[in-house]
Amino acid sequence: LRLQPKFAEVYANLGSLYAQRQQWERSIAAFRRALRLEPEFAGAYRNLAKVWEKVGDEARAVECWHRALDIEPEWATVAEHLTLGNRWVKLGDLEKAEHAYRRAIDRDSGCAKAWHNLGEVLRSYEKQTEALECYRRSIALGDDTPETRCQIEQLENAEVEKTLELAQREQDLANQLAKDGQWEEAVEAYRRSIDLAPDLSWSYNNLGDALLKLERWDEAATTYRKFIQLNPHHGWSHYHFAEALAHQQQWEEAAIAYRRSFQLMPHQTWIRHQLIEVLQQRIQSDVAEIAEYYNQEIEEHPDSLELYHRAIEVQRNNPELYLKLGQELVRQGKYEEAIAFYQIALQIQPNLAEAQFLLGQVAELQHDMDLALSFYRKAVEADPAEARYYHQLGEVLEMQGEYSEAIETYTKATELAPVSAKSFYYLGDVFVKRKSWQAALAAYQEAVRLGTKDGIVYKKLGDVLARQHKIVEATQAYQQAIELGFQVL
Repeated sequence: LRLQPKFAEVYANLGSLYAQRQQWERSIAAFRRALRLEPEFAGAYRNLAKVWEKVGDEARAVECWHRALDIEPEWATVAEHLTLGNRWVKLGDLEKAEHAYRRAIDRDSGCAKAWHNLGEVLRSYEKQTEALECYRRSIALGDDTPETRCQIEQLENAEVEKTLELAQREQDLANQLAKDGQWEEAVEAYRRSIDLAPDLSWSYNNLGDALLKLERWDEAATTYRKFIQLNPHHGWSHYHFAEALAHQQQWEEAAIAYRRSFQLMPHQTWIRHQLIEVLQQRIQSDVAEIAEYYNQEIEEHPDSLELYHRAIEVQRNNPELYLKLGQELVRQGKYEEAIAFYQIALQIQPNLAEAQFLLGQVAELQHDMDLALSFYRKAVEADPAEARYYHQLGEVLEMQGEYSEAIETYTKATELAPVSAKSFYYLGDVFVKRKSWQAALAAYQEAVRLGTKDGIVYKKLGDVLARQHKIVEATQAYQQAIELGFQVL
């Protein structure tokens, strides 16, 4: 020491010599001097701990063991970490006991006793969930004792009670929010309650009510379905379940739910009316589905008159079916039968413009232009926004020499359908008949600008240009007409 007065290891060795001679005070002083010189001297702490044990100072001994193992945790065995933890428990320092048990687990995660003792400490902290997991690990590793089983059962019961308390608190909050009309917030609170306690059935029912208020029909139906699984004898839940289903047009299941609701609450006779209405809706839905299948059949076999008649048997008040049947009869040359079915469509829907239009077409085919004109005028009156009706009316007016009105009618058609070349072309024809060459030129040019592929339009454009002595432009128009050919527009 005279040569190396600051050499800690020499003081530690001296402390050990004094300990062998049971000179405890000198030994303690030597170890403390070594630790002042080298505070991280784990060996000095270990030997000092043994001295403190000899003199009966458990607290200081444990503190020294703790410091030694903290400095060199890998030096100690699992048993030593475990023993240190037990000694800290005995001294009442649970935080350091936890630290020691976790060190033991770090060294050997298969040590059942370390898991068990850590669970005991965590339970004292009221860290119930963590403690429960430690006890379960302990049992899995072989520490399957009645005591541990009992501790697990107690913790599980405590967890359940705590969770139910939290879930009830969320449900009470949700009920108050619902009472205040704060439905979105109520929905979130009910969901939190359900997440905490999935078997708390009334949260499902009340959540369904809130979702119903928000018109979130699908979510409401799903929620009521869950509640009914847990509590199948609550009539109002079946009723509200039926409401949610009915809003989604799920008539079959809605009828079942209304029926069950009425069975559980037979004094609520008005539920029977709801059930009747849903059953009627179901029938109408079935009829609509059948009609749709017939429509698909008709699209595949449009010339089958029998299919039209079968479809009409299912939907006698569907004017569209009569119109389609009439059009097929026209294609087959059965004009009088077609007229009869068009008239039935008008009886069902008196302001049906399309029926008037189709009757006008049949009158044209029968060469009764006055009657055709009458029907087209009725079609325009019934639907003044349909360009086709104005165009067809214009054609008949043109054929009857009513050029001024024909111009007005074609012009109206071009206003309603400004991207359609057809009415511009026919408008040009009327201007030609009235010898209004500039107006005719403008109409034909617009038809060309809109991309018509009808060669006759270019031919007529060429005629008007030639009449105005615009030879080059006329030639170009005639060349385009030749390339396209003469097609019916």
